[in-house]
Amino acid sequence: MQKKIIALAVAGLASTAAFAQTNVTIYGVMDVGQAWVKGDANSVAKGGTGVDQKTVGRLDTNSSLIGFKGVEDLGNGLKAVFQYETNLRADDNAGGLNGVRDSFVGLTGGFGTVVAGNLTHPMRSFGVKVDIMPGDAGLGTVNSVTGRIAGVNTGIDDRAANAIAYVSPSFSGFSGTVAYVNGEQRAEDASGSNYNVRAWQVAAQYDNGPLFVGVGYHRAYDWIPGGLNQRDSDAAARVWRIAAA
Repeated sequence: MQKKIIALAVAGLASTAAFAQTNVTIYGVMDVGQAWVKGDANSVAKGGTGVDQKTVGRLDTNSSLIGFKGVEDLGNGLKAVFQYETNLRADDNAGGLNGVRDSFVGLTGGFGTVVAGNLTHPMRSFGVKVDIMPGDAGLGTVNSVTGRIAGVNTGIDDRAANAIAYVSPSFSGFSGTVAYVNGEQRAEDASGSNYNVRAWQVAAQYDNGPLFVGVGYHRAYDWIPGGLNQRDSDAAARVWRIAAA
């Protein structure tokens, strides 16, 4: 028992020392807005319920979040980085911390940056750059127009779990990103065929002064994004995005 206590004490000191060497930043956004809304039966043709609702007051929380990020110098120009970010509900606190946003651990140096975790697809950043109405989540009209095709979510503007990405250094404004989303499962679809849900993206951009140009390609395998259990061994999503501002 005494040896176990000593071992725990040493482990605690070691972890405290490591934490003390890491520069940790706590950040966040607390966002609320007052709205008055009503329902019109005539909106059924546009996908509404067809039921009138008299005007009601509503307090909305849009992009409230809290995050923790840090960096630790490992020497020789190499640094370890991490981030954990989650949604908050400022209007009623229902669910408390209710959804992981970009959260990862990685290494950065002269070679670029490698991160792994829950990551925003690189092509989403193109949409943010050219979106005239970015919305509370940073992406509005572009996502609604090109992020969905015939009502099906293409996945290019999503965050992906189980993802790993490499981001190159910037060379006079030029940079590139490659990302891979692990399927982490093999199973059979309704027809009995084997599927493995996975995806990858490659993107390049020039961002220097007033000019931004980006091009990216998204490929998803055995997957129809946009709904649970929408998996098919013959299905695939292939999306190009080219943006300039």
